[in-house]
Amino acid sequence: MMRTFIVIIVFAGAITFGLHTYLGKDETNQQLGDIEMLYRCFKGKEEAILNGIEVLSAIKGKKSSAKMIGKYAAFYGGTAPPGKNANLILSDGTILDIKVLPYRDVRPQAVVWSVCVLGRLDRIDFEKRIIYMTVKPANWRVVGAQ
Repeated sequence: MMRTFIVIIVFAGAITFGLHTYLGKDETNQQLGDIEMLYRCFKGKEEAILNGIEVLSAIKGKKSSAKMIGKYAAFYGGTAPPGKNANLILSDGTILDIKVLPYRDVRPQAVVWSVCVLGRLDRIDFEKRIIYMTVKPANWRVVGAQ
């Protein structure tokens, strides 16, 4: 129990330091809330959560993160523009273009929703701020719907 608590404290410290370094103070509070939600959804997947932070930092700085393609990353977002897809919009406005395999309509019957998602990064369009990824239906998890 104590060991788990220490790991969580160290993880939270690393996340906070990384976010202040990459994002600046104003965006950090929103991102910390997103990370807390991701940790609740995907305990034990800290590497994927950190990969997601790295990708968002690269998009913000328009720096290539080609080394991330093929790796797993986790994101927290909300309802994307209407359509028959599982796409999300992240808190910074980045679009997450999601391909669910095997295909299933994972969206809830609601007007708006928030979702934690874990999947493989397929491609990143830095100019348009779009992250393309493939996700298994079980890793597209609704955390809120109205």
